[in-house]
Amino acid sequence: MEHIINEVIKIDEKAKEVKENLETKIEENREKLNKKLDDMEHKEIERAEKEASKKYNRIINEGEERVKGILEVNKEKHNILDRIFSINREKIVDNVFNELFN
Repeated sequence: MEHIINEVIKIDEKAKEVKENLETKIEENREKLNKKLDDMEHKEIERAEKEASKKYNRIINEGEERVKGILEVNKEKHNILDRIFSINREKIVDNVFNELFN
């Protein structure tokens, strides 16, 4: 009878040891999994930041090119208007002098 009790105690101790080992393994795996997930999240955030930065820079560059184009068009129009104004000014000045002295 004592032998059976000792065997039951041994089995119980072995079960406790297996349970503790299992809990330790579960915790180790949980830590590994959390680290892996943290690493994946960090890499994904870095990738998203790089992609967003590229898009931002592309949009800024496109905007700057559009501004340059608009400024160039405005400069051309300004030059045309300046020439027209100069021509009209000369005509007006000539007309005023003709009116005054004739």
